[in-house]
Amino acid sequence: MFRHDQKLLGFFVLFFCMTHQASAFTVPSNLGYGETSVSPPGYPSFFDTSTVTFAKLADGSFQLSATGDASNLSFGSSASAAQQWAVSGGTFNLVANFSDALVFNSTGSSVSVGGHIPGYSGIGVVTYGGTTVTNNTPSTLFSANLLRSAQSNTTPYGLGFTSDYGSAGGWGAQFMNSNESVWFYDNNSLWSVILADVSLNAHRQTWSATIGTSISTLTTVPLPGAVWLFGCACLILTQRRRSARCVQRTRRL
Repeated sequence: MFRHDQKLLGFFVLFFCMTHQASAFTVPSNLGYGETSVSPPGYPSFFDTSTVTFAKLADGSFQLSATGDASNLSFGSSASAAQQWAVSGGTFNLVANFSDALVFNSTGSSVSVGGHIPGYSGIGVVTYGGTTVTNNTPSTLFSANLLRSAQSNTTPYGLGFTSDYGSAGGWGAQFMNSNESVWFYDNNSLWSVILADVSLNAHRQTWSATIGTSISTLTTVPLPGAVWLFGCACLILTQRRRSARCVQRTRRL
Protein backbone atom coordinates (compact mmCIF):
# COMPACT_ATOMS: atom_id res chain seq x y z
CA MET A 1 0.00 0.00 0.00
CA PHE A 2 2.77 2.42 0.94
CA ARG A 3 4.73 1.61 -2.21
CA HIS A 4 1.63 2.32 -4.28
CA ASP A 5 1.13 5.68 -2.55
CA GLN A 6 4.78 6.49 -3.04
CA LYS A 7 4.52 5.86 -6.77
CA LEU A 8 1.43 8.05 -7.00
CA LEU A 9 3.22 10.82 -5.10
CA GLY A 10 6.24 10.60 -7.38
CA PHE A 11 4.00 10.79 -10.45
CA PHE A 12 2.20 13.84 -9.01
CA VAL A 13 5.48 15.68 -8.34
CA LEU A 14 6.78 14.87 -11.81
CA PHE A 15 3.49 16.02 -13.36
CA PHE A 16 3.62 19.25 -11.30
CA CYS A 17 7.12 20.08 -12.49
CA MET A 18 6.35 19.23 -16.13
CA THR A 19 3.10 21.18 -16.34
CA HIS A 20 4.84 24.32 -15.12
CA GLN A 21 7.60 24.11 -17.70
CA ALA A 22 7.60 26.46 -20.66
CA SER A 23 8.09 25.80 -24.34
CA ALA A 24 11.85 25.54 -24.76
CA PHE A 25 13.75 28.56 -26.06
CA THR A 26 17.38 28.75 -27.15
CA VAL A 27 19.66 31.77 -26.85
CA PRO A 28 21.13 32.44 -30.33
CA SER A 29 24.85 31.73 -30.15
CA ASN A 30 25.88 34.74 -32.25
CA LEU A 31 23.45 37.34 -30.96
CA GLY A 32 25.36 40.42 -29.80
CA TYR A 33 28.79 38.93 -30.44
CA GLY A 34 31.32 41.50 -31.56
CA GLU A 35 29.58 44.27 -29.62
CA THR A 36 31.64 45.81 -26.83
CA SER A 37 29.13 48.16 -25.19
CA VAL A 38 26.45 45.51 -24.54
CA SER A 39 27.31 41.96 -23.49
CA PRO A 40 25.81 39.03 -25.44
CA PRO A 41 22.83 37.21 -23.91
CA GLY A 42 23.12 33.93 -22.03
CA TYR A 43 21.61 31.75 -19.35
CA PRO A 44 19.87 32.09 -16.98
CA SER A 45 17.45 34.42 -18.76
CA PHE A 46 13.85 35.45 -19.23
CA PHE A 47 12.41 35.00 -22.72
CA ASP A 48 9.37 36.73 -24.16
CA THR A 49 7.90 38.08 -27.39
CA SER A 50 7.29 41.81 -27.25
CA THR A 51 5.40 44.55 -29.02
CA VAL A 52 7.99 47.26 -29.69
CA THR A 53 7.10 50.84 -30.58
CA PHE A 54 9.25 53.86 -31.40
CA ALA A 55 7.98 57.40 -30.95
CA LYS A 56 9.05 61.01 -31.37
CA LEU A 57 8.15 63.10 -28.34
CA ALA A 58 7.11 66.74 -28.16
CA ASP A 59 10.59 67.91 -27.12
CA GLY A 60 12.14 66.33 -30.23
CA SER A 61 13.64 63.34 -28.46
CA PHE A 62 12.75 59.72 -29.21
CA GLN A 63 11.56 56.83 -27.07
CA LEU A 64 11.47 53.08 -27.60
CA SER A 65 8.99 51.13 -25.51
CA ALA A 66 8.32 47.41 -25.32
CA THR A 67 5.59 45.36 -23.66
CA GLY A 68 5.86 41.59 -23.41
CA ASP A 69 3.24 38.96 -24.11
CA ALA A 70 2.27 37.52 -20.71
CA SER A 71 1.40 34.14 -22.22
CA ASN A 72 4.91 33.69 -23.64
CA LEU A 73 7.09 34.88 -20.76
CA SER A 74 9.32 32.12 -19.43
CA PHE A 75 12.51 31.58 -17.46
CA GLY A 76 15.32 29.20 -18.34
CA SER A 77 18.50 28.23 -16.53
CA SER A 78 19.71 26.43 -19.68
CA ALA A 79 18.57 25.48 -23.18
CA SER A 80 17.03 22.26 -21.85
CA ALA A 81 13.22 22.18 -21.71
CA ALA A 82 13.53 20.42 -18.35
CA GLN A 83 15.18 23.56 -16.95
CA GLN A 84 12.72 26.13 -18.25
CA TRP A 85 9.56 27.35 -16.56
CA ALA A 86 6.53 29.39 -17.62
CA VAL A 87 6.15 32.62 -15.64
CA SER A 88 2.69 32.98 -14.13
CA GLY A 89 1.14 36.45 -14.19
CA GLY A 90 4.17 37.61 -16.13
CA THR A 91 4.91 41.16 -17.23
CA PHE A 92 7.76 42.61 -19.27
CA ASN A 93 8.24 46.34 -19.78
CA LEU A 94 11.13 48.33 -21.19
CA VAL A 95 11.60 52.04 -21.92
CA ALA A 96 14.68 53.36 -23.70
CA ASN A 97 15.20 57.05 -24.41
CA PHE A 98 17.14 58.60 -27.30
CA SER A 99 18.15 62.19 -28.07
CA ASP A 100 16.92 64.09 -31.14
CA ALA A 101 20.08 62.81 -32.85
CA LEU A 102 19.16 59.18 -31.96
CA VAL A 103 21.90 58.89 -29.33
CA PHE A 104 20.89 56.62 -26.45
CA ASN A 105 20.06 58.45 -23.20
CA SER A 106 20.21 56.39 -20.01
CA THR A 107 18.10 58.89 -18.04
CA GLY A 108 14.68 57.34 -17.51
CA SER A 109 15.62 54.15 -19.40
CA SER A 110 14.74 50.95 -17.54
CA VAL A 111 13.53 47.35 -17.75
CA SER A 112 11.31 45.30 -15.43
CA VAL A 113 10.10 41.70 -15.34
CA GLY A 114 7.25 40.64 -13.04
CA GLY A 115 5.31 37.54 -12.06
CA HIS A 116 6.22 34.28 -10.34
CA ILE A 117 7.50 30.88 -11.40
CA PRO A 118 5.18 28.07 -10.21
CA GLY A 119 7.73 25.31 -10.85
CA TYR A 120 9.91 26.89 -8.18
CA SER A 121 7.70 29.05 -5.96
CA GLY A 122 5.24 26.22 -5.40
CA ILE A 123 7.79 24.29 -3.35
CA GLY A 124 8.60 26.89 -0.75
CA VAL A 125 11.94 28.27 0.33
CA VAL A 126 15.43 27.16 -0.71
CA THR A 127 18.72 28.28 0.81
CA TYR A 128 21.48 28.88 -1.72
CA GLY A 129 24.91 30.00 -0.60
CA GLY A 130 23.53 31.17 2.74
CA THR A 131 20.87 33.29 1.05
CA THR A 132 17.20 32.45 1.48
CA VAL A 133 15.51 32.47 -1.90
CA THR A 134 11.78 33.06 -2.20
CA ASN A 135 9.57 33.78 -5.18
CA ASN A 136 6.05 34.65 -4.09
CA THR A 137 3.19 36.05 -6.15
CA PRO A 138 2.91 38.83 -7.02
CA SER A 139 6.52 39.94 -7.23
CA THR A 140 9.06 41.84 -9.26
CA LEU A 141 11.38 39.22 -10.65
CA PHE A 142 13.91 41.70 -11.98
CA SER A 143 14.31 45.42 -12.61
CA ALA A 144 17.23 47.64 -13.58
CA ASN A 145 18.16 50.89 -15.24
CA LEU A 146 19.65 50.76 -18.73
CA LEU A 147 23.13 52.14 -19.32
CA ARG A 148 24.04 51.67 -22.99
CA SER A 149 22.63 50.55 -26.32
CA ALA A 150 24.06 48.70 -29.32
CA GLN A 151 22.96 47.17 -32.62
CA SER A 152 24.00 43.74 -33.82
CA ASN A 153 24.50 43.57 -37.60
CA THR A 154 24.59 39.79 -37.93
CA THR A 155 21.63 37.40 -38.17
CA PRO A 156 19.61 37.37 -36.01
CA TYR A 157 19.67 41.17 -36.03
CA GLY A 158 19.58 42.49 -32.49
CA LEU A 159 19.02 45.69 -30.58
CA GLY A 160 20.61 45.42 -27.15
CA PHE A 161 20.76 47.35 -23.88
CA THR A 162 23.06 47.03 -20.87
CA SER A 163 21.21 46.48 -17.57
CA ASP A 164 22.87 48.24 -14.64
CA TYR A 165 24.09 46.06 -11.76
CA GLY A 166 24.16 49.03 -9.39
CA SER A 167 20.45 49.79 -9.83
CA ALA A 168 19.16 46.20 -10.07
CA GLY A 169 16.19 45.27 -7.90
CA GLY A 170 13.58 42.57 -7.50
CA TRP A 171 13.87 38.91 -6.72
CA GLY A 172 16.55 38.10 -9.30
CA ALA A 173 18.87 40.95 -8.34
CA GLN A 174 20.09 39.25 -5.17
CA PHE A 175 22.47 37.11 -7.24
CA MET A 176 23.50 39.81 -9.69
CA ASN A 177 27.17 40.81 -9.45
CA SER A 178 27.79 42.36 -12.87
CA ASN A 179 26.04 44.30 -15.61
CA GLU A 180 23.92 42.12 -17.89
CA SER A 181 21.83 42.69 -21.02
CA VAL A 182 18.43 42.87 -22.69
CA TRP A 183 18.28 41.95 -26.37
CA PHE A 184 15.49 42.29 -28.92
CA TYR A 185 16.12 40.27 -32.05
CA ASP A 186 14.48 39.40 -35.35
CA ASN A 187 15.32 38.24 -38.87
CA ASN A 188 15.16 41.87 -39.97
CA SER A 189 17.25 44.73 -38.64
CA LEU A 190 15.20 46.49 -35.97
CA TRP A 191 17.41 49.57 -36.08
CA SER A 192 16.96 49.83 -39.86
CA VAL A 193 13.20 49.77 -39.37
CA ILE A 194 13.52 52.53 -36.78
CA LEU A 195 15.68 54.67 -39.08
CA ALA A 196 13.18 54.19 -41.90
CA ASP A 197 10.32 55.35 -39.65
CA VAL A 198 12.31 58.38 -38.52
CA SER A 199 12.95 59.34 -42.14
CA LEU A 200 9.35 58.71 -43.19
CA ASN A 201 7.97 60.89 -40.40
CA ALA A 202 10.63 63.63 -40.50
CA HIS A 203 8.01 66.29 -41.30
CA ARG A 204 5.89 65.45 -38.25
CA GLN A 205 6.40 67.03 -34.84
CA THR A 206 5.30 63.94 -32.91
CA TRP A 207 4.52 60.40 -34.04
CA SER A 208 4.54 56.76 -32.92
CA ALA A 209 5.16 53.62 -34.99
CA THR A 210 5.01 49.91 -34.18
CA ILE A 211 8.34 48.25 -34.97
CA GLY A 212 7.03 44.74 -34.41
CA THR A 213 4.35 42.84 -32.49
CA SER A 214 6.22 39.61 -31.83
CA ILE A 215 9.87 40.53 -31.34
CA SER A 216 11.94 37.91 -29.51
CA THR A 217 13.25 39.31 -26.23
CA LEU A 218 15.97 37.99 -23.90
CA THR A 219 16.69 39.45 -20.46
CA THR A 220 19.79 37.83 -18.98
CA VAL A 221 20.10 37.60 -15.18
CA PRO A 222 22.90 35.67 -13.41
CA LEU A 223 20.77 33.35 -11.28
CA PRO A 224 22.41 30.05 -10.33
CA GLY A 225 20.71 27.32 -12.36
CA ALA A 226 21.34 24.78 -9.60
CA VAL A 227 18.64 26.42 -7.48
CA TRP A 228 15.94 25.58 -9.99
CA LEU A 229 16.87 21.92 -10.29
CA PHE A 230 17.40 21.67 -6.55
CA GLY A 231 13.83 22.79 -5.85
CA CYS A 232 11.91 19.89 -7.43
CA ALA A 233 14.56 17.41 -6.26
CA CYS A 234 14.15 18.55 -2.64
CA LEU A 235 10.40 18.08 -2.75
CA ILE A 236 10.70 14.55 -4.14
CA LEU A 237 13.41 13.63 -1.62
CA THR A 238 11.42 15.02 1.30
CA GLN A 239 8.30 13.06 0.35
CA ARG A 240 10.30 9.86 -0.10
CA ARG A 241 11.80 10.22 3.36
CA ARG A 242 8.37 10.73 4.87
CA SER A 243 7.04 7.64 3.10
CA ALA A 244 10.03 5.61 4.27
CA ARG A 245 9.41 6.67 7.87
CA CYS A 246 5.78 5.60 7.59
CA VAL A 247 6.86 2.19 6.30
CA GLN A 248 9.34 1.74 9.18
CA ARG A 249 6.71 2.64 11.76
CA THR A 250 4.22 0.20 10.26
CA ARG A 251 6.73 -2.64 10.35
CA ARG A 252 7.47 -1.93 13.99
CA LEU A 253 3.78 -2.19 14.82
